[in-house]
Amino acid sequence: MTKKLTSVFERTGRLAAALILGLSLAHALTLQPVGSARAPRPETSAHVANEAAQVASTGQKRTLRPITAGMRRPTQSADRDMQLAAFNPAAIAITPPREPGAPLREVVIDVIVAYTKAAARRYRDIVGEVIEPAIEGGNESFRVSGIGHIKLRLVHAYQTDYVESGDQFVHLWRFADKADGYMDEIHDLRDHYQADVAVLIVDDADGCGQATRVGADEDEAFAVVHHACAKANFSLVHEIGHLIGASHERGYVHGNEWRDIMSYKANCGGCPRLPVWSNPDVLIGGAPAGSVGHDNARVIADNILRVAAFR
Repeated sequence: MTKKLTSVFERTGRLAAALILGLSLAHALTLQPVGSARAPRPETSAHVANEAAQVASTGQKRTLRPITAGMRRPTQSADRDMQLAAFNPAAIAITPPREPGAPLREVVIDVIVAYTKAAARRYRDIVGEVIEPAIEGGNESFRVSGIGHIKLRLVHAYQTDYVESGDQFVHLWRFADKADGYMDEIHDLRDHYQADVAVLIVDDADGCGQATRVGADEDEAFAVVHHACAKANFSLVHEIGHLIGASHERGYVHGNEWRDIMSYKANCGGCPRLPVWSNPDVLIGGAPAGSVGHDNARVIADNILRVAAFR
């Protein structure tokens, strides 16, 4: 009897040891050490915000990382709509939503715009012919979309000495990064003029424009725009919309008749882009310009105070 009990205890002990060893191995696999084969996660805006909070709590100054360190070359995230559809917005009946009972407090986004010599060569006055009308068109798009309390304000425009080389992704990288030897003056100028967002106008027909991120952080609020698209295709305000938080996915297309400011012509067979932000309370020719899931006007309204506080 004693031998049988001893045998049982021995088997039980071996099972318990095996179980403990298995749990230890599983724990070790879950908590892999630095330098393991697991690929690192790409850096996200949430990660950057958390890092900033940790540094602030220790009283240390956060070292500025390269702005575009986490950027990927865009596929559909860039505004590549170079063939502009001809249309006359004045001939299309756009009905804004009703004004709220109490007027909303005005929120201003200050914008600084740099332009290359190659882009400036295309015009007698690129500021008066392209940049200022693009800003005015953006403000009008906010007004007819029910978010007229939001305003863009051009605080400074200047010609940079940057010589274009590469594609728009490269231009944006160089424009946004600090101390890389390309357009480094933009950072001091942005601080001096207290600009919330910065836009670079180029002559590169690689596409209509690109922004660093959807819902950019303060040190990521940069975009590049092709001069021909800035006003005519509403691309300057389109890219600023990305920086605020507006996305293509929340854009709205009405059959093959028209699309809103964030949508591609490929989504509607080349239909014209209208200066309207998706909003189900806006009517275009009697049809709603959005839905519950396609409401960039609301996204902009919800995020605008965050961006206006950048500077």
